[in-house]
Amino acid sequence: MAHDRGPFFRSERGDDGGDDRPRRWSRRPPQDDDGRIDLSDPVARDRHNRRALLGAGLGIAIAFLIASIMPQPLVMAAFREILFFGSMGVGLISAFRREPILAAPVFTGWDRAAIMMLVAQISGAFIDHEAVEAYLQQVQDTGRF
Repeated sequence: MAHDRGPFFRSERGDDGGDDRPRRWSRRPPQDDDGRIDLSDPVARDRHNRRALLGAGLGIAIAFLIASIMPQPLVMAAFREILFFGSMGVGLISAFRREPILAAPVFTGWDRAAIMMLVAQISGAFIDHEAVEAYLQQVQDTGRF
């Protein structure tokens, strides 16, 4: 019996009997009957955690990339605000997905939001408020950025 479940699934040729479940590619985590990720396998947990940390790191990197186009005195302030609102968005998506906040076996969206919020709060300590105020006063006086 041929299975048409998409590009991530494959089955051996000539294997019509026995187990009805097709073999899976190694880049897709194993799933249970409901389609959820089977996290009983430690390799699947590690892969999921690695992807979650990579996603948080990429979110922080993109926030810094966007903030870096601001004028020099505003870079850290913009970085902090972008990360703050980004972490709120990730938390909101986690709430919509009903991910567990505590006692989850893997990193969830709540953990990614907490990492982003922590980096935002730490980066807030490096904002030079006097330089930001002086730059904003200069912009207000001259009308040019």
